Amino acid sequence: MKATRYSVTCPQAIRADLRKKQNIRRLLKPKQKKERKVWCIGKVCVCGCGRPANTPHHPSGDLYETDEKYFNLDGCVPYYHICHNRMHKGYVPCEKCGTLIKPCYTVCFNCRDKSSKEESERKKIHWQKVRREKDRQFRQRLKRTSSSQQGSS
Repeated sequence: MKATRYSVTCPQAIRADLRKKQNIRRLLKPKQKKERKVWCIGKVCVCGCGRPANTPHHPSGDLYETDEKYFNLDGCVPYYHICHNRMHKGYVPCEKCGTLIKPCYTVCFNCRDKSSKEESERKKIHWQKVRREKDRQFRQRLKRTSSSQQGSS
């Protein structure tokens, strides 16, 4: 039997890789695929995005131990697949609407104050003007240098 070589030495990363491989093998079974699809029918993602759920999430880690526990969908929470991935990546719910956002923010863009949205738009327009002005000056310098080179030749 050939030993498996890992690109990482961290035991947690190795365990996570093995669990992912196990779960992929489990998910490829057609019967379970159909059961998961049927379970998600009519459910909405719990993060607050309003999209139809298509992925059951196991909230506790002990459900991953055996196939029987894993395919028992009673303790699962319905998620849209993108929201499910974000939740696993460490995104947190928005304080106002519950949409998953990066942990460095407290509220999502849609829930921000109108004044802060206007401020960000004003800054965006300002920097666009600055960029255009710099581009214009650069083009003028290029014209001057190319015309001076042509005149000297």
